[in-house]
Amino acid sequence: QRKNYKKDIDEKQQAVDTAETYLSNAKMGGKPEKIAKSQAKLDEAKANLANSQQNLDEFNKSKVKKSGENVKTAQANVTKAEAELKKAKASGNKEQIAKAKANLNKANNELKQAKADHANNKAVGNVDSAKSKVETAKNELRSAKANGDPVEIAKAQANLDSARQGLAVANKGMNKVNFDNKVSE
Repeated sequence: QRKNYKKDIDEKQQAVDTAETYLSNAKMGGKPEKIAKSQAKLDEAKANLANSQQNLDEFNKSKVKKSGENVKTAQANVTKAEAELKKAKASGNKEQIAKAKANLNKANNELKQAKADHANNKAVGNVDSAKSKVETAKNELRSAKANGDPVEIAKAQANLDSARQGLAVANKGMNKVNFDNKVSE
């Protein structure tokens, strides 16, 4: 069975593209739901701070101490929520980036292998085809010699020489593919 290398290469390219997208997303920050939750906490903490600050202004002196504590608590909650939001935006980035890079490297390696397999298969096909042409030309030369027609013999010999040159070119191409594959390993 002949493998569909074009389809295989396209699939590997798509995997590379997906891995690159994943890496890009990983570099942008944490999970959206975690960021949204932290943002909501921050918004709530800011609202509580605003309420506490308003209450501080409205309270009389006897309640100033309590309101001041509420403001401090609310300010601490805002600070904590801001830290949680910052952490949520950055959380997992290193792990996500490392995973995304590993997936990208894997996808690139699979694409490279698919391209190498395709080039190798094409080179093997070229060599096989050239060998077949040499055999056909040899048979034609035998037949021409058996008939004894000098014009046909000359023509068959020229065809054999041409087929052998084609085989040499195909073998050279196969050697180049093998060399390129070894160099890229």
